[in-house]
Amino acid sequence: MSPERLNRLLAGFVFLASFLVYFSTMAPTVSFWDCGEFIATSYRLGVPHPPGAPLFLILGRFFSLLPIPGDIAYRMNMISVITSALAIMLLYLIIVQFVRHWRGHIKSVEDKIIAFGGGVIGALVFAFTDSHWFNAVEAEVYAVSTLSTALVVWLVLHWAERAEETGSERYILIIAYVLGLSTGVHLLNLLAIPFMAMIMYFRKRNFGWPSFTALMGIVLAIFLIIYLGIIKGLPKIAITFSKIMGTNEASIVIGSVLLFGVLILSALFIFAGSISKVQKNLIRLGAASLLLIVIGYSSYEIIFIRSSQNPTIDENDPETVQAAISYLEREQYGNTDLFRGNTFNNFSGKIDDNKLFPRRGSRQGNHIKNYKNYSSDSDYFWRYQVKKMYWRYFLWQFAGRGPSVEAGVSRMEAKPTEDGVDWFQFGIPLAFLLGMAGMVYQFKRDYYQALSVLALFILTGIAIIFYLNQPDPQPRERDYSYVGSFFAFAIWVGIGASAIFDRILTLLRDKPFRIHTALGAGFILLIAAPVVMLSKNYHTHDRTGNYLPWDYSYNILQTCEPNGIIFTNGDNDTFPLWYLQEVEGIRTDVTVANLSLLNTPWYIRQLRDSRPEGERFINLTDDQIVADEELRRPRTPMKISDSLEKQYKVSGRFRLNSKVKETIEEEFTLIFEDFPVGDKSEKIKKELRKLGLKKVNNSRQIEGKERLKGSDITNFDYDLVEYNFVPYGSENNMGSMPIYLGALPWQDTKIDIPIGSGNQVISWTMQPTFSGKRGIRVQDLMVVHILSESAKQVDENGKWKYPIYFASTVSPSNMINLNKYLKMEGLAFRVSSRPGRRVNYKKIRENLTTVVDDDWSREYKVGYKYRNLDNPDVYYNETTDVKLTRNWRSSFLQLASKEFERFKIAPERYDLLFTEMLASDVETFGDSGVDGTALLTYLQDRIAQSRMALDSLVSESPEAASTLATIDLMNKLLPMEILPPSDPIAIGVWEMYDVLGEEEKAAAVLVASNSDLSRDDLNRMLLRGASAQGIINNLKEILNEFSKDHPENDVVRQLLLSYRQELTNNPR
Repeated sequence: MSPERLNRLLAGFVFLASFLVYFSTMAPTVSFWDCGEFIATSYRLGVPHPPGAPLFLILGRFFSLLPIPGDIAYRMNMISVITSALAIMLLYLIIVQFVRHWRGHIKSVEDKIIAFGGGVIGALVFAFTDSHWFNAVEAEVYAVSTLSTALVVWLVLHWAERAEETGSERYILIIAYVLGLSTGVHLLNLLAIPFMAMIMYFRKRNFGWPSFTALMGIVLAIFLIIYLGIIKGLPKIAITFSKIMGTNEASIVIGSVLLFGVLILSALFIFAGSISKVQKNLIRLGAASLLLIVIGYSSYEIIFIRSSQNPTIDENDPETVQAAISYLEREQYGNTDLFRGNTFNNFSGKIDDNKLFPRRGSRQGNHIKNYKNYSSDSDYFWRYQVKKMYWRYFLWQFAGRGPSVEAGVSRMEAKPTEDGVDWFQFGIPLAFLLGMAGMVYQFKRDYYQALSVLALFILTGIAIIFYLNQPDPQPRERDYSYVGSFFAFAIWVGIGASAIFDRILTLLRDKPFRIHTALGAGFILLIAAPVVMLSKNYHTHDRTGNYLPWDYSYNILQTCEPNGIIFTNGDNDTFPLWYLQEVEGIRTDVTVANLSLLNTPWYIRQLRDSRPEGERFINLTDDQIVADEELRRPRTPMKISDSLEKQYKVSGRFRLNSKVKETIEEEFTLIFEDFPVGDKSEKIKKELRKLGLKKVNNSRQIEGKERLKGSDITNFDYDLVEYNFVPYGSENNMGSMPIYLGALPWQDTKIDIPIGSGNQVISWTMQPTFSGKRGIRVQDLMVVHILSESAKQVDENGKWKYPIYFASTVSPSNMINLNKYLKMEGLAFRVSSRPGRRVNYKKIRENLTTVVDDDWSREYKVGYKYRNLDNPDVYYNETTDVKLTRNWRSSFLQLASKEFERFKIAPERYDLLFTEMLASDVETFGDSGVDGTALLTYLQDRIAQSRMALDSLVSESPEAASTLATIDLMNKLLPMEILPPSDPIAIGVWEMYDVLGEEEKAAAVLVASNSDLSRDDLNRMLLRGASAQGIINNLKEILNEFSKDHPENDVVRQLLLSYRQELTNNPR
């Protein structure tokens, strides 16, 4: 068989093998995180989160129309399956190209084994790595992004093999177009530009420092032209165009700018014909390349066109030119200091400004708390950002992944609940060793191409770490971001395998069995690396039968009664709900209000307009929802009302203004919001000068007021806070007075909201919510507003037209202290008109115990879905799936606890608990030489009597059967051996089973939760929170009974002394 034919067959083989594996493990429907958002926006052609992924939306829309079985999410998941398998095929071809570069044309059998064998092993190793496989089975942008990188690498190597042929420039033009298109998926592909430039440089020139330095300058210039000039620059040019055209509509203006860019580059291409041939070719190639990049980038027009049509999901509402620029620049996520900026000071415990190499600049409380664990920025950079957030992920791919608490697992700075590096997951880290060997081998055989691969490896890995400057902690593992770097290392894995084949064939060059030996080695490598990785990673990457995201979201929506409003917290309790509503048409009457997005004016407007006038629960005019577009804040404040004290009976300090419009007075208040790190005070000074303040003095601090400095605004990091600028000096000469910065902290404020006709009131205290408990957020104000407007539409029977819920995933800090009015009804808490108990037992029982796996509805219908949660063959990951199912368990426990309460507080139960604790301690005393035999015998008899009394109470009580039925149903629907419970839930379930006399089930709970707690440990944990005196009294009562018959027994006295001492030190 000819080498070319065999090469194509093997490329097809690795594609088919990886495709079949990915297809067989693909998610059957929507997944958590961004998948629901991308599927919904693709299907509806909406606008996803910045900076958008227009090409992915177009692909998604196409796949959603394919006439194949499965729901829309299933069809879109196929995008990742196909593109991931294509990336594996290209990786195989890339490895073959690298080997062929130093070996020459492939002719002999030896050549085929070395080149093709290394390509197959390297490609299949990468196919079954942790992160690439994860990306391959769900509808996300990273699989398509990896394909884009692979395509660019393959194309430039293809060009290098044909650089001297006529027409080879077409490969460069194709690369330019792919780069342009890839910006419509993810910007990571631009990091392949230096690799491409180095391949071209080493193909055309001999290395020399002057020319190589010039190349690096050219690469930087090209990157800046594409990134700043085209991706970010063209939209900014649109500001000028908007003034000329007299319109601010982004789709028209930015489209005109793109067309203008196309015309200019086309003119440059034509103009090049009038100059010398060499210059003409270079200019034409450059102009055509930029032209194709612009054409590829023009896919972004779909974002602005669709936004102008106001789709249901229209994130950031980039209709205007200014909003479009903010959208493309991801301003809502803030800025990150790279070389100089704010960072944490270990000595003062505060954030310092204007420091070199800032790594710890976030002011969020949880970030600052973790910053203290690092001695310096360099320590933080190495231990957290590099070691934990890159090398740990890298070694997951090629060495192994496992729980950080297990033996043989390197923590790599991981927490006990996170995964570390399991060096022996695959037997030995063969893939890692092959990659290291391949890197060394390539540097020896082909130094310059190895240097190019190294550039790709670093720029798509460590360079991203440096650029992102991530704070600690992150909401999820970020390994998916560095797949390009893992892809580069997989090239070396393949070359390492080729090196082994080369070495074997060289050593046995004169032996007749050399071919068979090399093939045997190849078979061993194939089994020991990719096949073992496939086997070990298969279960944890198999999404088959995992309907949890679909069902969990369905259950949240069905917890809400018709026309309900549910507040959600983040991605996993919002995006899958969007999918069900927008794509599947399920419970479209329910309004999903994401709390973090409620800080933005565009989202508030969209929620307001989602219902017709007369049915709205947000009644604010556009003037009351003010966006400060000049400063373009990531989350702009808004003016809710001129007189909130009349509307909500709160202090005037609650009133908000978003622009600098106040009349100059002796004291005046300006409202700004969350200045990102790096924003200069010059922006504020500019606004002050508009008020007539000609000079902003930078002299010393006065009366403890922090002054506007010429550097960064560093003292306040609120989402929303009032800034008081107080002028000092002559009242008649304010224009020349220095301005000082202070902040009015938010004070606890009582809020009363009338219900219906006003005979009843929801009343609570609104407390500060963040920034050291000094500020209040826009989202909190909007919850108050929505609650107030909805409360107006409550009939005389107390029925809310728009019932309000908080998803159970919402943290208590985001419930604005409404706890006494919140009642659990399943996977959501409902706002009640009256304070009272925290659980609506009737409603929660209906929702939890009515199983509708098959008989479900798109309209409101009582009942929950639990598909495959009892199937041991379905994999549920600990960090997302299992954690969310614990909300179900909490609801079940709340339901069971009502009827279990009578047993929990029964005297028989307490007597048993304290007697068992005493017996355990007497045994301990016996170990120390004190004779407690008589007391122990008495206690064991009393334990038996208490157990009999408790069993009698249980057997005569109907509540016992009901409690047992509830927790049995919970464990049937949510088996603990499949979905391990948290420790508090496990202890609660163990207690119920133990008290109800179900010893085997109680023991099984401990086994399922991997608990090694003894019965005595559990008893003592159940007593946590009890008062010291109450415990002493119960113990004394039991010991006094014993002392009546054993007055001289010294053990009693010693026990009481030890208890008093222990409980004095630990009163609860």
